[in-house]
Amino acid sequence: VRGMAPLIRVRENSEKLILQALEVGAEGIVFPFVQSAEDVNRAARAIRYAPDGVRGTCTASRASLYGTLRRNFLELTRKTNEEIVLVALIEDVNGVNAIQEILNCDPGVDVVLVGRSDLSASAGRMGQPNHPDVIDATNRIIQAANKHSRPVRAGIVLGASEDAAKWMDAGCRFVTYGTDSDLLLNAATQARQAFSAATGRVRERAGIATG
Repeated sequence: VRGMAPLIRVRENSEKLILQALEVGAEGIVFPFVQSAEDVNRAARAIRYAPDGVRGTCTASRASLYGTLRRNFLELTRKTNEEIVLVALIEDVNGVNAIQEILNCDPGVDVVLVGRSDLSASAGRMGQPNHPDVIDATNRIIQAANKHSRPVRAGIVLGASEDAAKWMDAGCRFVTYGTDSDLLLNAATQARQAFSAATGRVRERAGIATG
């Protein structure tokens, strides 16, 4: 889709994995199970070029348009360091309890994104993302982000699209919904139901006509 910034979720907070995602053109990184300021500092350095970080300086990658940006590479590194987006997934009680130190990192995260499914398991409420304990923990993160002196967006992973208004009213400004597999499954299910209903009507009419 034109005009959208691609974000990639890496499977772990690893310099090599982060660099791989960035070099194919990611404009932001989502990293999982953030539990401490140390996690944030490591990721913040991995996504930035020197002197602010340790990102590799290959000029032949897709992110550098296969070498066509070499002449302006220093300007590219400066702009990238300023504009790159870092999203921290808060998915367990350790991350909730450390939310202030996570937010205080500078350079730090642009978004704290709550993953309530794993958070519910960590809180001893497996499979209950809407349990009051999980909701309280989620609201702690949202409120901490919204009150922080540095601009940080609070985010939520939605299980149902109808919950969007509720969480946006609560202060979330970064909302994710669904996966590619969910969207395909839902579309396939709807198509099957439509064809089954149409087939049923054909059979019903045929039965009336021959009855």
